[in-house]
Order: sequence, then C-alpha cells, then structure tokens
Amino acid sequence: MLRPRVGVLVAVLLVAAVAPTLAAVPATASTQSDCSTRVTYDAFRFDNATVDAATNDSATVTAQNTEVRVEQATGFLRINASNPNGYCVEFRVNIAPAIVSPAELGDVESTDGNRTAGWHAVHDFEHDETYTQVVFTLGPGETVTFAPSTVRVKSLSWTGEVKDTGSSLWESISNFSIGDEEEDLEKRTYRFSATNTTETVTISLQNESTGKVVEEWQAMYRTSNASSWRPVSTDSQAPVFYRQVDDYRVQFVFNDPDAKVRFTARPTRWDEMQHQWESWNAGTDVIDDFLDGLFD
Repeated sequence: MLRPRVGVLVAVLLVAAVAPTLAAVPATASTQSDCSTRVTYDAFRFDNATVDAATNDSATVTAQNTEVRVEQATGFLRINASNPNGYCVEFRVNIAPAIVSPAELGDVESTDGNRTAGWHAVHDFEHDETYTQVVFTLGPGETVTFAPSTVRVKSLSWTGEVKDTGSSLWESISNFSIGDEEEDLEKRTYRFSATNTTETVTISLQNESTGKVVEEWQAMYRTSNASSWRPVSTDSQAPVFYRQVDDYRVQFVFNDPDAKVRFTARPTRWDEMQHQWESWNAGTDVIDDFLDGLFD
C-alpha cells in the first residue's frame, strides 16, 4: 500500500486551510489484470522503421506469439491486437509521439464494447519525451480493436546513483538522501506544465524494469513566477489538482494553462521542511487576501 510521508506540523491554524499533498496511491485500477503473462510492445516507440511505418500508414509487430497492429485513420488511431495463445495476456503498447499525440484518455472502450484499455500519456524524464501507453488484456484466442479519436505520461528517471540536478539551493540539498532512503532515482525533483495539446500530465510511479515503486511524493504548484508555491490537492476547482489513475500513476490536471508543478519523489527531511514552509507561506497569502477583501 503506498503511503504518505508524515512531516513536521507547522503553524497548524494556517496550514489547516491548505489541502495536504503528501499522497497515497489507492489500490484500485480499472486496467489492472490477473494475467500472469505480460507482453510489452516497445517497437512502436523505439524501432525507427516501425515508428516511420506507423506514422505514415500502419505497422504490425509480433511478440511472444501475440500481435499488435497500429494504423492511421482519418481523425483517429486504430490499434488491433490478437492473442492466439491458450492463456490470458496483458498487453502494454508504448507508442511514440510521432505516431499519435500523447493524451490522457483514461479508460477507452473497444469498438465492440467488450474490452477496456487504459490509454495514458506518460512522460519519460530520462529521454525527455512524452509518449502514449495503452494497457489492456486479452483472453485465450481473443482479438480486439481500439479506435479513439486522435488525441502526455511522465516516468521517473531511475538509475543506480543520485545526481545533483537541482537549479536552486533547496533542490541541490533535496537531491541527496538522508537516513535510509534508497538511492535508485537519478533525479527526484521535476517541474512540468500543460502544453497546447494537453491539459493533463500523468506521472508513472513504477519502474517497469525492476517493479520498484515510489510510495511517497509531494507536489506544489504556482500560477506565475511571482506567485507563491501552493500544495496540489484533489480540489477540482483549483488551478491544478491531482487524481489517481491506478496503483502506479497519478495525474495532474491543469485548469490554469499558465500554472507550473514541482513534483518531488521520495521527499527527504529537507523536502518536508520546504514543503511545510511553503504551505505555511501560502496559508498566510490566503489570509492576507481575505483580510484585504474585508476592507475593499
């Protein structure tokens, strides 16, 4: 069970007005599968010949006796898949942005209405690229077609050692672990915003190669360089809010296209201190605005 990191409480009366952002990921997912076999299709993202073919017309790839075909159509992308095996298979199809513009669509029904796929925009920080990931399952001998309208997912940068990549004193300090933190993230602090083509950004919290999961994180946002950082909450009326996509993904929705988010994976004590201070500072801004309004 993913759990929040508990920090030091600062200025309780003020912080109480600010929604918490140290989040836990729930254990439910519409695209989760009981299949013991998973097949990941990376050719549609990394094989140049396959990407070129699927971008201009169509491409077919086979893996572990399964098949996926991606083809262009007017106004949408079509994905056909088949599982001739005698057992259930979970498909994970990763698609380059050249083939289809990444977008977070959530659950997408098949053309016959019998199957559902998780259609996610994922950002890969290591390659600095947002791509599409489509996840679904097929039983023995089943085929399926998904054809959503043409429509970002971020994955954390995992590595064996930590590097100092912060642009400020706080970030430089926070990129080093204190205590028994596992040093398997190349970078723990990320900044991102909406784009002209998407209002959502999804963070993938799992390293698909090792299965390791980021269980603790925190996020702040601000609407301009001059404004204070504020905690991201689940309040859908806020300039930015978050929601859980599944066990290992958290999605940030931008109601304000100018807003920016600072996301920290596995916050250290330094990160928690900064988070508490900025939350307190944001709380004082709220109170100042309220008091100013009384005398307008």
